[in-house]
Amino acid sequence: MPIPSHIDELELLVRSRYALIVLDTWEYERAGEALRHVASRLSLHFFEWRRSKGVRRGNAPGDPFADDTAAPFDALRHVEREGAGIYHFPALEAHLDDPNVVAQLHDVVDRLATRRGALVISGGDVRLPEALRPHAIVVSLPAPEREDYRALMERVVRDHAARMPVRVDLSPIDRARLLHNLAGLSLTEAEKILTRLIMTDGALSAADIPRVTEAKRHAVEQDGLLEYWPTESGMSEVAGLEGLKGWLARRRRAPIVLWIDEIEKAFAASGGEQDGGVSRRVFGSFLSWLQDRRGDVFVV
Repeated sequence: MPIPSHIDELELLVRSRYALIVLDTWEYERAGEALRHVASRLSLHFFEWRRSKGVRRGNAPGDPFADDTAAPFDALRHVEREGAGIYHFPALEAHLDDPNVVAQLHDVVDRLATRRGALVISGGDVRLPEALRPHAIVVSLPAPEREDYRALMERVVRDHAARMPVRVDLSPIDRARLLHNLAGLSLTEAEKILTRLIMTDGALSAADIPRVTEAKRHAVEQDGLLEYWPTESGMSEVAGLEGLKGWLARRRRAPIVLWIDEIEKAFAASGGEQDGGVSRRVFGSFLSWLQDRRGDVFVV
């Protein structure tokens, strides 16, 4: 199996002595898995911090957490004593308004700059204090690919089959359709959907494909920003507009349409500072996405 490109990129950054890496993602478990791969390839110890329990080396269920490392400041002091390694701090941005945490993080970065390893903060829209920005590099974790969903489905089936009878009744075409319908979900969301389908009747079958679509619709709509509209009628029911129909037919392999209504209201404050610059940053991110996106999404 080929190594995902983002793992190659993270390894290159660690080899290049970037001591502070910001991994732009809400998928903390997936970020941790990528960093464990990097640590293994570089023969470095892997450490991970959990806000509820502290820092531990490795990720096996029996691996102990270091004493008195739940607080961010104490965890960073522990990292400074450990030395070389890759340290994953999910959601640390929530504590970067504490000057003591920032000062200790700066000390850790200085120490790691002379040793092998890096401290990685994962989270969405991480905003580093000014003093740390020159030492950091931001990397985006790409969306899961089909191979990620395929590996996830096999793992979920295997885990449940160890505890209960599980029947997989999917033709190659059905399997491809099911994996296609999972696209766009985080691996955590996809795992919950697959688990629910298996627990319902102890099987994965062609009948589950529309159920995946329905579960995906609920996942997309739960934050209130997007609304999913299933296709209920064909183009033949639209009279005329032959030129538009032909134009769309040539693009029917971009199967998702994103219609953004009244976009000017969403970015009304992008030219001012009424919201602290949030609208301007969102507008910039949106323009970058329009330019850089590679997925089959047609934006209206």
